[in-house]
Amino acid sequence: MICWTSPTTPFGRKVRMFAIEKGVADKIDWRAVDPWNDPALQEKNPIQKIPTLEVDASTRLYDSRVIVAYLETLDGPNLVPAATRFDHLRFEAMADQYCESGVLRIRENFRPEPQRSPDWIERQRGKQQRVLDALEADADKLTDTPTLAAIAVAAALGYADLRFTAEDWRATRPRLAAWHARFAQRPSYQQTMPPS
Repeated sequence: MICWTSPTTPFGRKVRMFAIEKGVADKIDWRAVDPWNDPALQEKNPIQKIPTLEVDASTRLYDSRVIVAYLETLDGPNLVPAATRFDHLRFEAMADQYCESGVLRIRENFRPEPQRSPDWIERQRGKQQRVLDALEADADKLTDTPTLAAIAVAAALGYADLRFTAEDWRATRPRLAAWHARFAQRPSYQQTMPPS
Protein backbone atom coordinates (compact mmCIF):
# COMPACT_ATOMS: atom_id res chain seq x y z
CA MET A 1 0.00 0.00 0.00
CA ILE A 2 1.05 3.57 -0.67
CA CYS A 3 -0.28 6.56 1.27
CA TRP A 4 0.16 9.97 -0.35
CA THR A 5 0.17 12.58 2.38
CA SER A 6 2.13 15.44 3.91
CA PRO A 7 3.86 15.72 7.29
CA THR A 8 1.81 18.81 8.20
CA THR A 9 -1.73 17.69 7.34
CA PRO A 10 -3.74 16.72 10.42
CA PHE A 11 -5.80 14.33 8.30
CA GLY A 12 -2.69 12.46 7.22
CA ARG A 13 -1.42 12.49 10.78
CA LYS A 14 -4.68 10.91 11.98
CA VAL A 15 -4.26 8.13 9.40
CA ARG A 16 -0.61 7.58 10.35
CA MET A 17 -1.34 7.44 14.08
CA PHE A 18 -4.23 5.07 13.42
CA ALA A 19 -2.02 2.84 11.26
CA ILE A 20 0.70 2.78 13.95
CA GLU A 21 -1.78 1.86 16.68
CA LYS A 22 -3.41 -0.73 14.41
CA GLY A 23 0.00 -2.28 13.77
CA VAL A 24 -0.07 -1.83 9.99
CA ALA A 25 2.06 1.30 9.49
CA ASP A 26 5.05 -0.74 8.29
CA LYS A 27 2.89 -2.23 5.51
CA ILE A 28 2.35 1.25 4.04
CA ASP A 29 4.80 3.22 1.91
CA TRP A 30 4.31 6.79 3.18
CA ARG A 31 5.01 9.34 0.43
CA ALA A 32 5.02 13.10 0.79
CA VAL A 33 3.07 15.07 -1.80
CA ASP A 34 2.03 18.70 -2.26
CA PRO A 35 -1.74 18.55 -2.83
CA TRP A 36 -1.85 22.03 -4.33
CA ASN A 37 0.84 21.58 -6.98
CA ASP A 38 1.27 17.89 -7.82
CA PRO A 39 -0.60 16.83 -10.98
CA ALA A 40 0.15 13.17 -10.19
CA LEU A 41 -2.13 13.39 -7.17
CA GLN A 42 -4.99 14.57 -9.36
CA GLU A 43 -4.57 11.43 -11.46
CA LYS A 44 -4.83 9.28 -8.33
CA ASN A 45 -7.60 11.23 -6.64
CA PRO A 46 -10.16 13.36 -8.51
CA ILE A 47 -10.70 15.62 -5.49
CA GLN A 48 -6.91 16.13 -5.22
CA LYS A 49 -6.82 15.94 -1.43
CA ILE A 50 -4.61 14.13 1.00
CA PRO A 51 -4.29 11.60 2.37
CA THR A 52 -4.89 9.22 -0.50
CA LEU A 53 -4.34 5.49 0.07
CA GLU A 54 -3.41 3.36 -2.91
CA VAL A 55 -4.40 -0.11 -1.72
CA ASP A 56 -3.37 -1.71 -5.01
CA ALA A 57 -3.17 -0.77 -8.69
CA SER A 58 -6.94 -0.56 -9.02
CA THR A 59 -8.09 0.60 -5.57
CA ARG A 60 -7.54 4.11 -4.24
CA LEU A 61 -9.22 5.47 -1.14
CA TYR A 62 -9.45 9.12 -0.21
CA ASP A 63 -10.70 11.11 2.72
CA SER A 64 -9.11 10.22 6.03
CA ARG A 65 -12.41 8.86 7.37
CA VAL A 66 -12.65 6.33 4.55
CA ILE A 67 -9.00 5.35 4.90
CA VAL A 68 -9.34 4.85 8.66
CA ALA A 69 -12.49 2.76 8.12
CA TYR A 70 -10.53 0.58 5.69
CA LEU A 71 -7.56 0.22 8.05
CA GLU A 72 -9.92 -0.86 10.82
CA THR A 73 -10.87 -3.91 8.69
CA LEU A 74 -7.26 -5.14 8.71
CA ASP A 75 -5.84 -7.49 11.32
CA GLY A 76 -4.88 -5.81 14.55
CA PRO A 77 -6.46 -4.33 17.64
CA ASN A 78 -10.00 -2.99 17.40
CA LEU A 79 -9.72 0.81 17.50
CA VAL A 80 -13.42 1.50 16.87
CA PRO A 81 -15.31 -0.57 19.47
CA ALA A 82 -18.73 -1.55 18.14
CA ALA A 83 -20.53 -0.69 21.37
CA THR A 84 -19.41 2.95 21.18
CA ARG A 85 -18.92 3.27 17.42
CA PHE A 86 -21.10 6.34 16.99
CA ASP A 87 -19.39 8.14 19.86
CA HIS A 88 -16.10 7.57 18.05
CA LEU A 89 -17.53 8.78 14.75
CA ARG A 90 -18.92 11.89 16.47
CA PHE A 91 -15.54 12.72 18.00
CA GLU A 92 -13.91 12.15 14.62
CA ALA A 93 -16.43 14.48 12.96
CA MET A 94 -15.73 17.22 15.50
CA ALA A 95 -11.98 16.82 15.19
CA ASP A 96 -12.13 16.82 11.40
CA GLN A 97 -14.32 19.94 11.41
CA TYR A 98 -11.76 21.73 13.58
CA CYS A 99 -9.10 20.88 11.02
CA GLU A 100 -11.24 21.67 7.97
CA SER A 101 -12.11 25.09 9.36
CA GLY A 102 -8.44 25.68 10.08
CA VAL A 103 -7.44 24.84 6.52
CA LEU A 104 -10.14 27.18 5.20
CA ARG A 105 -8.87 30.01 7.43
CA ILE A 106 -5.30 29.52 6.26
CA ARG A 107 -6.27 29.31 2.58
CA GLU A 108 -8.38 32.45 2.87
CA ASN A 109 -5.37 34.32 4.22
CA PHE A 110 -3.38 33.30 1.13
CA ARG A 111 -5.75 35.33 -1.03
CA PRO A 112 -4.83 38.92 -1.89
CA GLU A 113 -5.96 41.15 0.97
CA PRO A 114 -8.73 42.95 -0.94
CA GLN A 115 -10.29 39.56 -1.76
CA ARG A 116 -10.18 38.17 1.78
CA SER A 117 -13.37 37.84 3.76
CA PRO A 118 -12.93 38.67 7.45
CA ASP A 119 -16.47 37.36 8.06
CA TRP A 120 -15.54 34.01 6.49
CA ILE A 121 -12.37 33.76 8.54
CA GLU A 122 -14.27 34.58 11.73
CA ARG A 123 -16.99 32.05 10.88
CA GLN A 124 -14.36 29.31 10.60
CA ARG A 125 -12.60 30.45 13.78
CA GLY A 126 -15.94 30.36 15.60
CA LYS A 127 -16.51 26.77 14.47
CA GLN A 128 -13.09 25.82 15.78
CA GLN A 129 -13.74 27.42 19.16
CA ARG A 130 -17.12 25.69 19.49
CA VAL A 131 -15.51 22.34 18.67
CA LEU A 132 -12.87 22.89 21.34
CA ASP A 133 -15.57 23.83 23.86
CA ALA A 134 -17.55 20.69 23.00
CA LEU A 135 -14.42 18.56 23.37
CA GLU A 136 -13.76 20.14 26.77
CA ALA A 137 -17.32 19.32 27.84
CA ASP A 138 -16.85 15.69 26.73
CA ALA A 139 -13.21 15.32 27.78
CA ASP A 140 -14.09 12.63 30.33
CA LYS A 141 -15.17 10.39 27.43
CA LEU A 142 -11.69 10.49 25.90
CA THR A 143 -9.51 7.66 27.12
CA ASP A 144 -5.77 7.17 27.20
CA THR A 145 -6.38 4.00 25.18
CA PRO A 146 -5.73 4.56 21.46
CA THR A 147 -9.14 4.56 19.82
CA LEU A 148 -10.48 6.41 16.80
CA ALA A 149 -11.92 9.15 19.00
CA ALA A 150 -8.65 9.69 20.87
CA ILE A 151 -6.52 9.58 17.72
CA ALA A 152 -8.73 12.01 15.79
CA VAL A 153 -8.89 14.49 18.66
CA ALA A 154 -5.14 14.24 19.31
CA ALA A 155 -4.42 14.96 15.63
CA ALA A 156 -6.71 18.00 15.72
CA LEU A 157 -5.12 19.37 18.89
CA GLY A 158 -1.69 18.81 17.38
CA TYR A 159 -2.86 20.88 14.41
CA ALA A 160 -4.02 23.61 16.80
CA ASP A 161 -0.53 23.65 18.30
CA LEU A 162 1.06 23.80 14.85
CA ARG A 163 -1.09 26.47 13.18
CA PHE A 164 -3.00 28.38 15.85
CA THR A 165 -0.63 28.71 18.79
CA ALA A 166 -1.64 32.32 19.51
CA GLU A 167 -5.18 31.15 20.32
CA ASP A 168 -3.92 29.06 23.27
CA TRP A 169 -6.68 26.47 23.31
CA ARG A 170 -5.43 25.10 26.67
CA ALA A 171 -6.09 28.33 28.57
CA THR A 172 -9.81 27.72 29.06
CA ARG A 173 -10.00 23.96 28.52
CA PRO A 174 -8.10 22.33 31.40
CA ARG A 175 -9.64 18.85 31.18
CA LEU A 176 -8.95 18.59 27.46
CA ALA A 177 -5.43 19.91 28.02
CA ALA A 178 -4.75 17.33 30.75
CA TRP A 179 -6.00 14.50 28.54
CA HIS A 180 -3.92 15.72 25.60
CA ALA A 181 -0.78 15.96 27.73
CA ARG A 182 -1.13 12.28 28.59
CA PHE A 183 -2.06 11.06 25.12
CA ALA A 184 0.74 13.10 23.49
CA GLN A 185 3.26 10.82 25.24
CA ARG A 186 2.21 7.86 23.09
CA PRO A 187 4.80 6.76 20.51
CA SER A 188 2.24 7.15 17.70
CA TYR A 189 1.84 10.82 18.58
CA GLN A 190 5.54 11.43 19.00
CA GLN A 191 6.48 9.64 15.76
CA THR A 192 4.05 11.74 13.71
CA MET A 193 4.99 15.17 15.01
CA PRO A 194 4.98 17.63 12.09
CA PRO A 195 8.00 19.80 11.43
CA SER A 196 7.59 23.20 13.05
